[in-house]
Amino acid sequence: MTAAPRRFQLTALGNAPVDVLAHVDDTLLTRFGLKKGDWQSISADKITGLRASLGPVELQPGGSAANTVYSMARLGSRVNFIGLVGNDDAGRNFYQSMARVGVGMPAPLPNHDTFVIYVLITPDGERTFATTGLHPHIARSHIDDEQVAASDWLMIEGYALLAQADPVLETAAIARRHGVKIALTLAAPFVVKTAFASISALLREGVDLLIANGEELDTLISAELAGDTTDHAVATMKALQKTPQVVTHGSEGAAFRTVHHYLQSPCPKELKPIDTNGAGDAFAAGFLHGLLGGHTVEKALNLGHALAGRTILQTGARLREGFEAAKAEAL
Repeated sequence: MTAAPRRFQLTALGNAPVDVLAHVDDTLLTRFGLKKGDWQSISADKITGLRASLGPVELQPGGSAANTVYSMARLGSRVNFIGLVGNDDAGRNFYQSMARVGVGMPAPLPNHDTFVIYVLITPDGERTFATTGLHPHIARSHIDDEQVAASDWLMIEGYALLAQADPVLETAAIARRHGVKIALTLAAPFVVKTAFASISALLREGVDLLIANGEELDTLISAELAGDTTDHAVATMKALQKTPQVVTHGSEGAAFRTVHHYLQSPCPKELKPIDTNGAGDAFAAGFLHGLLGGHTVEKALNLGHALAGRTILQTGARLREGFEAAKAEAL
C-alpha cells in the first residue's frame, strides 16, 4: 500500500518582516554609513532620520523564507510557514498576504511590533537593507511539532539563526526524528559570520540541501578554513563537502552539486534588472517547487531561473504575476 502524502511538501521557518521599499541615490547610503548591497542593523534614531530622508515608499511583506513559500504556493506547492508578526497594521498585512495564497502561519501576536526593514534600491538595481532588528522572536512554544512532522521538507532561513538559534536547532531535531528532510539557506555573508556556530551545528547534524549564492558559500568555506583545526571544524568541513548544494551566481547562472554529480545551469537570457531584491528567494521557490514536484534537477533549475528573471524586472521581492507562464517555460 502506498503511504498517503504528507500534509505539506515544505514547512519554512524564518523571520516575517515587512519591507519599506524606496528608490535612493548612492549619496544617501554614504550619508547614513550604509554598505551598499549588505544588511545592516542600525539604531532607532538613525532609522528615524533615514525614514525622514526618503521620498515615496511602498510597503510589502518580505522575509527570505516567507518570500520563497509565498511563490511556491503561487506555483501550486503545499507549503507552511513558521514566522511571527505583531497585531499591528504591518503584521496584519503580512498575515493576510500569506493567507490569500493558502500559506498557513501563526496568528498575529498582540502587544508585539512587526519586524520592519528598509530596502533601499539604487539606480543600478542593487538593494541595501537597514533595520533596527527588533522583532518577535520564535520560541519553542511557537513550534507545532505535528506541522513539522507532517512535512516532507523543513527549510531553515539563515536569518532566523541570528537571535533564535536554540528553537531553530530544536525544530531541526524534530524534523530529523520524523524523517523530514532539511534545507538550509545561508541568507547573507554577515549571517554566515555571525551565526557560524549554529550553521556548523546544523551541517554536522545533517542537512539535505544547502541553498546559497557564491559569496555566501565562499564566506562559509573561508570561515571553515580560518586556521581552526578543532574536531568540530574538521567535521563541519566534511559535512559541507557531503551536503548537496544549489549555488547561484547572479547573471552567470546557478549550479547543483553533490559528491558525485555537478550540473551547471546558465541563465537563459541576459536581463537588465530593475530591482534584484528577492531574486534568490524566487530562484529557491522555483527550484524547490520543481524538485519536490518530481521534476529533474535540470528542470527545477530552469524554473528557478524563470521565476528569478521575472522578479528582477519588477520592484519588490514577491513576484506578482507570471507563475503559470514560468512553469510552462521551464517544465
